[in-house]
Amino acid sequence: MLVIRWIGIEQYGYFAGAFAVVMFTELVLKSEIKSFLVRHDRITFKKCYDTVFSVLLFLSIMVLILFFLVKSLLTLYVDLQSEYLTVFISLSCLLPLALTVEVPRATLEREMKMDVIARQETFSSISQQVVTLMLAIIFKNYWALVCGWITYNVFISVLSWRSAAYRPAMSLDSEILQGMKYHYRHVVTQSILSESHKLVNPLLVGTFWNPVSVGAIAFTEKIVFGFTFLVNTFKRVFNGALSDTETVNRRDYLALVSEYSFILTLLLASALLGIGVIWPYIGRIIQIQQFPDHLFGLLSASALLMASTSVISTFYLITGRLKALTIQLTIQTGILWISAPILIIQFGILGYGIAFCIAGMSRIYLLMDLSGFMSSVNGKKTLLLLMVFTVISIYWL
Repeated sequence: MLVIRWIGIEQYGYFAGAFAVVMFTELVLKSEIKSFLVRHDRITFKKCYDTVFSVLLFLSIMVLILFFLVKSLLTLYVDLQSEYLTVFISLSCLLPLALTVEVPRATLEREMKMDVIARQETFSSISQQVVTLMLAIIFKNYWALVCGWITYNVFISVLSWRSAAYRPAMSLDSEILQGMKYHYRHVVTQSILSESHKLVNPLLVGTFWNPVSVGAIAFTEKIVFGFTFLVNTFKRVFNGALSDTETVNRRDYLALVSEYSFILTLLLASALLGIGVIWPYIGRIIQIQQFPDHLFGLLSASALLMASTSVISTFYLITGRLKALTIQLTIQTGILWISAPILIIQFGILGYGIAFCIAGMSRIYLLMDLSGFMSSVNGKKTLLLLMVFTVISIYWL
């Protein structure tokens, strides 16, 4: 909030627009590759980790080269604000670090070293905030945010490689490549479908409105989805719990999924309600134009729906049940991209939130698809909590 107040919402909009495109690319290239790695022991299947590392490094370098070529073409033929391209290329240079760090992170998750991961992320995040705040005071533009993100990626990469008892080697194993091909063939499609929502703000809002609107929406999303660390923590623990479970008893897995889903939903709903109470006062503190008062409720409902089903999504990824995920994501993405242009043109920033809330409702499909989930006690509690929170979120309007 302080950074936005110091650099201005327009400067933040430049960063947020470019950052969304880079993060979309990064997440698609990762495609939950850690779920593939945690199934293999680091010592017994070292060739698996080496192959994944080599592929990720190659992909990141190829995409980076492609981005530089695209930037050159856009500069020549498209009238695009240079600030977007500058931030875009600066953040893209971090792709090799951001992708290859998935390998040591997977080893730490498989070994259930959650305390180590937590310390690393805490230190890296604090370092990022300190650098961002200091540079925001000095430069008062988007470079403060760019340098802060660079700081986070450098620290998290260094700390992860130091903590992991694995050292990479450039090698390719044909058997592992076949396994990766199967994983990517299904998961890349799901990643594109699930992460394409990140492009709605920079592409649609940036086209029909302006960088100020992009920044206002990105700020709201930053607060609402700022609890992603909680979701990621639950997914990491859940990954480790599944890989550590020797039995394949379906009832054990169902109990684990329903319990994790309910606890995550309860914690996130409580946090979002707390933020919602003070949300109107935040606009007065940071003093930004086009402060999206009513957007928070709509995005909160959508965020909770996505978070509450993230454990089921992880379970499906690990156990290979990819068809249900693909169906749900196709429905959600279709609804979003069909409704968003119409609603954004008609209602502006509020239309963005309405489109997201409507599309997010499709996540209930996953709760109903997992046989036995809705009949479990925690499953019923999760659905009830989602319904109550959605009603409260709409009431915010």
